[in-house]
Amino acid sequence: MKSRKLALPSIAALPLLMAYAGHTTIIIPKPLIPYVGLEILDLGWIYKLYMWLLAIFCTNSINIHAGLNGLEVGQTVVISSAILVHNVIQIGVSSDPEYKQAHAFSIYLVQPLFATSLALLSYNWYPSSVFVGDTYTYFAGMTMAVAGILGHFSETLLIFFLPQVLNFLLSLPQLSGYIPCPRHRLPRFDPQTGLLTGTNDGTLVNLFLRQFGRMSEKSLCILLLVFQLCCHRPSAAASVSCLDGYSLVGTNETATLENLLTVGGSSSVVFIKVQDYLIAQVCCIF
Repeated sequence: MKSRKLALPSIAALPLLMAYAGHTTIIIPKPLIPYVGLEILDLGWIYKLYMWLLAIFCTNSINIHAGLNGLEVGQTVVISSAILVHNVIQIGVSSDPEYKQAHAFSIYLVQPLFATSLALLSYNWYPSSVFVGDTYTYFAGMTMAVAGILGHFSETLLIFFLPQVLNFLLSLPQLSGYIPCPRHRLPRFDPQTGLLTGTNDGTLVNLFLRQFGRMSEKSLCILLLVFQLCCHRPSAAASVSCLDGYSLVGTNETATLENLLTVGGSSSVVFIKVQDYLIAQVCCIF
């Protein structure tokens, strides 16, 4: 079963790489330029190998960071909202028609995922009346991978998946068979108190329970989603690193989506404000 979870996304990602017609270069961070001697480095086939591995990772990462009511769908809502905001900002600040078209295409892909996941979250939130399985998690992960790769921001996409990367690194000893891996690596539930207790299994869910103590399933899910949102702070800066000095002129007015798009500040600040606005509207539903 585990081998199929790797083999099928590996094959499914091949047409994606064949359809990719974007750059294969990376921008070297300014502190490293004196050591590398280049501002832009062309990785060639290595970059396409990275995108292939990224597609496999994104497809499985949502699936292994799971086990709580609302967690799988919730993390999809947070990440897809980040992708949407990133695309809108990049379209707004770019003058390159081809660049704008790539980000617009990414919006076409991820907007239906965001909308349908938002509707699903109202039923999947604790206590859940609708449960999602592998079909949804694989579909959500691959959709966001395609949106990032064909939108030409696969490096930024990986930063959006930072909690999933951390969960994968924690899970790696068990997934590789170095440490015995149970079928379900879920926390223990105490029926008398209704609280969850973390186990020694290598997952972010259990790590949070070991670090912050026992808590209810709903509280744990909210904490993990807040952590997911907080991880987009550095990704906001990274996603607009090439736009240093660009600012939007406006005034401090009532927090509406239109006003947030015109409030002065760097584009990374606008990214954070707009995404917080979207997530706040989602929270109002619950």
